[in-house]
Amino acid sequence: MPLPKLFWREKSTLTLPTHRLNEMDLRFVAFSPAARFLAVGYVHRIEIWSMKDIESDKLEPMLPFQCTTELCYLSWIGPTRFFAGCQEGRMYVVDVANSIDMRLVMTKSHGSILSATCLTQVDGSDVFAICSGDCVEIWSIPLSMPAQSSRSIINPLEDLQDTWKYFGQLPVPPQISGHKQPTNRFTSAYALDSTKLLVSYWKRSIVIWEVDLHVDPIEADVVDCIEMNGRVSDVSTNNFLVVNKFRNEYQLHHVNTSDKARTFVPRSQFFGRAYAVDDIRFLSADTIIGTGEGKLILWTVKGRLKQYLSCRRGGSVVTFSSMYVPHNDTGHLVVAVNDRDKSEMRLVFWETSAIDHGFLWQSMIPTVIASLTVVGIALVVSILN
Repeated sequence: MPLPKLFWREKSTLTLPTHRLNEMDLRFVAFSPAARFLAVGYVHRIEIWSMKDIESDKLEPMLPFQCTTELCYLSWIGPTRFFAGCQEGRMYVVDVANSIDMRLVMTKSHGSILSATCLTQVDGSDVFAICSGDCVEIWSIPLSMPAQSSRSIINPLEDLQDTWKYFGQLPVPPQISGHKQPTNRFTSAYALDSTKLLVSYWKRSIVIWEVDLHVDPIEADVVDCIEMNGRVSDVSTNNFLVVNKFRNEYQLHHVNTSDKARTFVPRSQFFGRAYAVDDIRFLSADTIIGTGEGKLILWTVKGRLKQYLSCRRGGSVVTFSSMYVPHNDTGHLVVAVNDRDKSEMRLVFWETSAIDHGFLWQSMIPTVIASLTVVGIALVVSILN
């Protein structure tokens, strides 16, 4: 995902119907691969939007789905399939292109599902590590599933456990010399390759596991244990990002060392005031994007400030999702923005474009004005004193 020397521009805005926001809070937005679809997740509802419909100003989602328990996690696992994890261990897989296919499976632990990551493919199925609050379970999900008659609403009562395979779960990590014992509370799991999992334990440790899927039940060995304060928010190859609210900073780490490679502190564009940290993710292999008190800031992985993303109509960032499309070398970003009075929720779409120096100068005018204002105030104060 190179995104070479491209500049992010705000492209369009979709205002969500107010009655939906009165019924449920928006929690997730997620682009499908190639940014063909957009999933929007509320507390008990998921909407699938076609990007073509949004671009043509069609203001209704193509597919609505209802969840019986609270939605905790949402991501795409293929060009037309998405995974939804809910409370009480409910896992949904929806194929929006195959008769709106819906499958429900209950995890063994019945805990709230916090993340899901694909390890590999075995016998025509994707093998996933499903992280709930108290365990990490390994499941295989068939790549193709027979169509069912229901075309619009999730049927949570239909138990199709026989189409999935349960491999087992990760054991409790052992005490490792020089490290604190990891807690039994899991926060997230990420695949490093087809056999290695990076698992984050509650505000204390990161354990890297080597998983053997060729035995039943699975076997898993600890490769490394890293003491860490904070929450792992994203992984890219052998790098991972941590949100450390205690130190109010974002951290970039390498898998093979416990030392921080970089730290990032979101600050005010004009006055340099530090913002409270919230979330940070990889935007590409060499770019990361983080939030600070509702603002979006881009850095390079080497720590250089790259760009502030400020929505034209203002507001506070709730969540965001990005996708890089290789065939046209374009980056896509969607940002869910709440108005200051929380009366309106908008989806703001951004795209990359070649650097337009005229546009850059135009976009810098507010920054220049603000800087001159600060200098002027400082001069007035010094004269008065």
